[in-house]
Amino acid sequence: LILHEVGALALDDQYRLHAWIERAQGRAHGTHIVSTSEASLLPRVHAGVFLDTLYYRLNTVYIDISA
Repeated sequence: LILHEVGALALDDQYRLHAWIERAQGRAHGTHIVSTSEASLLPRVHAGVFLDTLYYRLNTVYIDISA
């Protein structure tokens, strides 16, 4: 599953995505989630506009490709 621009998700959508991931855990063996965001998510977490629980769920491997 590839999620593009998760940083642009509204809070309601973030809650729904997090709930879906929690429900799918253990049932979707072999399913991997790759998420992308043009914006750095950690500052958005600190500002309260991105769910910390979703951030930590998605942020398993961080790759910064900015110049």
